Amino acid sequence: MGSYNCLGKKIKQARKNKGYSQKNFASKIGIDLNYLCKIENNRIQYPPTESVLNLVAKELDLNEKELTFLAGRVPEKYLELIKKHYKLFPIFFVICEKIQKRSKKLLRDKIELI
Repeated sequence: MGSYNCLGKKIKQARKNKGYSQKNFASKIGIDLNYLCKIENNRIQYPPTESVLNLVAKELDLNEKELTFLAGRVPEKYLELIKKHYKLFPIFFVICEKIQKRSKKLLRDKIELI
């Protein structure tokens, strides 16, 4: 549920920046006000669907894929890719972990130099 918190904060901030009240925004994108409140306050059991996230992203000028990942979902487009090349993904994730560890070390080293 941790990433939902980031999702809710991001949506709430973007909504406020656009000048929407929760009621107006929920109405504009066609979702229930209580559901929007739950999303923004990290009180949802399950992440919003990709279609709801796309509506939110479009109306608030946010990145659809970023919201989808923050919600703990994988965009449909990427699911097809994963299914097609499922044998490659364990290797891909190992490479990503190594890159992440190296990046963190490089960043720490740079900060120490400052």
